[in-house]
Amino acid sequence: MITFITSIGESTTEICRDELKRFGFDTMVIYGVESWIDKYRAFIYSATDKCIRIDADVIPNENIKELPDVYDMIQAHTYDIYRNDIGITSPVYYSKRAIDFIKDNFDKLDKERPETSAWRLLQENGYSVSTIKYIVGVHGLYQRDEDIERHKKHKIDRKQ
Repeated sequence: MITFITSIGESTTEICRDELKRFGFDTMVIYGVESWIDKYRAFIYSATDKCIRIDADVIPNENIKELPDVYDMIQAHTYDIYRNDIGITSPVYYSKRAIDFIKDNFDKLDKERPETSAWRLLQENGYSVSTIKYIVGVHGLYQRDEDIERHKKHKIDRKQ
């Protein structure tokens, strides 16, 4: 299965990719500092089968191999350095059905929160979505000060 790594140049991009490869995943890194909706579009239109999307500031552990493929979209937990707590973050598993549906309805996604709105759109249309309690990595480790500040601002802007 391919894992798409979305990166703005985080210092952990290569670590994330190397770990995923070590666990048997094919990887594709989507680099760039464009808007999230543009990066999400690049991911969705590159995906052709079931896959995982992961942020480059997540260092996955072996539990990522255990993500079940019984739902159309699944979010897992990581230990989140930014919050100093366990929380729901990327990685996110997508079934082929979900990818195709999102492609067909991409214009309906919220431009600020496309992945969240894709989740809701799938759910509203009878697709199965779930979170699972697997801890599949560490989120936010070894990030630069500017990345940490951007992350804090991002959370404030999204009222999280």
